[in-house]
Amino acid sequence: MSSISSRSTGEDSVGAIACAYMDRLEAAMRSARVWPGEPPAEPIEVQGAFGCENMPFEHWLAWVLVPNVRKLVESGSPLPPSSAVAGYGVRALDGAPCYEDLMSVLREFDEFVNTAA
Repeated sequence: MSSISSRSTGEDSVGAIACAYMDRLEAAMRSARVWPGEPPAEPIEVQGAFGCENMPFEHWLAWVLVPNVRKLVESGSPLPPSSAVAGYGVRALDGAPCYEDLMSVLREFDEFVNTAA
């Protein structure tokens, strides 16, 4: 997968780029066969950083990160001031080769968010 390199200072383009990262993340997860499908019908309660106390990291990515980034963009809200998803991903996914594309997307997303301010 190629990186999303073009950026402009407009909020619309920042949002579009953020959503493109979420599309790439979903595609990488599906390719690695770790996309968990539809979220449960009941509200998702996140316990601990990245949901580590009550759900697998892959579920947190699919059911919390992806929809929340998309909701921020849709509402015109700013992205968080920083992101460290890839750092946690290294621990949670244990560097398995099948996660190479997934980790690449997470690293690029972190870099994007961390330099968007």
